[in-house]
Amino acid sequence: MAETVQSSTARPRLSANERRVVGLVAGAHGLAHMPDLAFAALIALFQVQLGASLTALGAIAGVYALAAGLTSPVGGILSDRLGSRRMLLVYAGLTSFCSFLTAASASLVMLAVTFTVLGLAVGLYHPIGLSFISRTVRARSMAIGYHGMAGNLGAVVAPAMAVFLAGLLNWRAAFVVLGLLALAIGVAVILTRAEEPSYRSPSSASSGGGGGGFSGLRPYLVPLVLILAVNTLGGLVYRGALTFLPKHFELKLHVSLLGMDPVALGGYVTTVALLFAIPGQYTGGNLGERIRREKLLVPCTLLIIPGLALLGFVTGPALLPAGAFFAFFNFMAQPLYTSLIADYSPPRLQGSIFGITFLSAFGFSFIAPPTAGFIADRWGTEWVFRALAGAQAVAAILAIILSSMVLRKARPVKAPAA
Repeated sequence: MAETVQSSTARPRLSANERRVVGLVAGAHGLAHMPDLAFAALIALFQVQLGASLTALGAIAGVYALAAGLTSPVGGILSDRLGSRRMLLVYAGLTSFCSFLTAASASLVMLAVTFTVLGLAVGLYHPIGLSFISRTVRARSMAIGYHGMAGNLGAVVAPAMAVFLAGLLNWRAAFVVLGLLALAIGVAVILTRAEEPSYRSPSSASSGGGGGGFSGLRPYLVPLVLILAVNTLGGLVYRGALTFLPKHFELKLHVSLLGMDPVALGGYVTTVALLFAIPGQYTGGNLGERIRREKLLVPCTLLIIPGLALLGFVTGPALLPAGAFFAFFNFMAQPLYTSLIADYSPPRLQGSIFGITFLSAFGFSFIAPPTAGFIADRWGTEWVFRALAGAQAVAAILAIILSSMVLRKARPVKAPAA
């Protein structure tokens, strides 16, 4: 395994196969980030139509996140054994079926059960898509940035889509549309020839050599654990913030626009704020190809804190730029974290390690929505963002420790062959 330090500003052009891979996983990633944001945008309707408290709805969102975390290792292990492309098709089919189940929910209890099952299906995705990229695409950080931009696009579209369809028809229509989108992803996987490297076969994945076993992981175990810890806290902040961002806008904007009711306005303003996540992902992916990623870790982690603090302390129209600031820097950090995890992982274990990554991120972050819901019920939504700023400060401390440990050392760059 060659030891080098990433420093070149040159990026290889994507081959035709690499473009197909990035296109497929981009669509699948956009879908993966839609159900939880659609749910968040519909919280006010669930309160009225199902008689649910914010604490109960936060708990449902939290269990969804936990369910997604629990199946992440399964997606990673199976993508190592069966291939990422095949597992992408499984993910699309299960997500479609479970979205239709959620749309059929007739009570709060049924919604809790079906939305949890949908979380189990969606949780398969991240290790599948990210291992597909890290094994196949040479410009890893940039590809992960594009992948993240697509996820952000899904997150941006979901709240607006959900409140629009709820106003036009009812809240169930949003989950029917998600089921149809998942079907379309499955058809695209079948029709598109996106190839993985041949050494990803089950037999080679279990053989030694080439950094394929856990022995190749041992020299980088401590940095990898610290990166996972920073990423896990980032998942907690993401889950808590995005679950209650539409409700926070609904309560604290104090403006009227074109006669919209506060629920719809909160969903649309969330969409506008999250649009800034897309250039954030692009910036993070681009910088990650030009500057050694460890050098970017501390500033990217620190810059998330001011946005959370602003969301916790300002009211009125100033909330929109505060939300945009948070979205830009929060999502700028994500391709960096993901690329660093791939950098410190043996190639043949990347699916499994990404599975562990999202088990920790989603599994730990499941406490964020119910805790945030309790805080919002007791003290107001502004205190949700103040508390999350504190959690992000802990992530920044870990990032400083990690950066001081590894910047003097070289690390492996295991980009796929052209």
